[in-house]
Amino acid sequence: MNNNIFDYIKSNLNTLAEESKGIPSEYFMQHKVETAQYMNASVVSRCFPALLNKLTDPHNIYYPTGFDKLDKIMGGGLEPGSLTVIGGLAGVGKTTLALQMAYYISSTQRKDVLFLPLEMTDFQMQVKLISMLTAAIAKRRDGNTTPPLSTNQIRNSGKWGELSQDAAELYISAVKEIQSNPHLYFCCPKERATPDTIRECIKRHKDLTGEAPVLFVDYLQYIKPVKATATDKQAVDCAVEVLKEISIEYDTPVVALSSLSRSAYNTPNIGATKGSGEIEYTASTVLLLTPPADSQEEKARNIDNKKATIPGRFIPSIKKLQLTAVKNRSANTNYYMPLNFWEEFNFFTEG
Repeated sequence: MNNNIFDYIKSNLNTLAEESKGIPSEYFMQHKVETAQYMNASVVSRCFPALLNKLTDPHNIYYPTGFDKLDKIMGGGLEPGSLTVIGGLAGVGKTTLALQMAYYISSTQRKDVLFLPLEMTDFQMQVKLISMLTAAIAKRRDGNTTPPLSTNQIRNSGKWGELSQDAAELYISAVKEIQSNPHLYFCCPKERATPDTIRECIKRHKDLTGEAPVLFVDYLQYIKPVKATATDKQAVDCAVEVLKEISIEYDTPVVALSSLSRSAYNTPNIGATKGSGEIEYTASTVLLLTPPADSQEEKARNIDNKKATIPGRFIPSIKKLQLTAVKNRSANTNYYMPLNFWEEFNFFTEG
């Protein structure tokens, strides 16, 4: 927005906040403190100034994910105070997709992001991230001839010394890119996480850094229930409620991953999220990562080995997937984004 126009709007609207509410002077004199506190809770006194401050910085309203089509579907990106659930079957690429979003937000918007990989170690996540960035760098380099590095190559490179000089340079570039980004954090609880330990992770980050981070939780069904006798549904319902409370308390986006039932292969629907009806009512946005609607399960498993070949240039094998919005409070539902999954190299591109 033009700054002059914005200043004009702001100066005119600020006069509204200065107008008297017309509370009887006798009552005001007798209840000064009580009246002042109550008036400060009004929309004009409390919400309006905060709204104007947010309008001056679009990143306070939405955090783009790095996928333009997804941002359009969601009305701009991840919204503070919202809970987004990404569902998918085991091994479909949920963690990779979430990690790619998390890295994009932390690196391009200089916003702290706290990623809780509840079933993986720091080392496993770091290796996945390096592999992802070698793919991103290879994609940026027009005419690239060096393939990205898989997680297996990275894990074995020190032991076996199998990396070529070009691959080693790509590895170094990826590590340097990570080193230039101080805003991505992994928090891997030593024991199976509970809703309370997740609260503690984000509280500790806020206490130590002064900033509430964007929170990613991988994944809902792995969160340990507070009560040992809780059913799977009760455990997931409790986790969803707590994550929504965190998003509102810290005014930050929260993204949680969820398993799906196999029925999602036929028609992506919100009822396919495992173990919870709370997701349907509490989450702001529900996205399902599945094979394309016109694919059979067996066909979706097949990696496209009939890719084009260009002499001297690397072309990745691709798995076709789609991300469908089955619930979306900020925009329309049933919109989807085609995705190309470089499965071997932990990287997604828009289809």
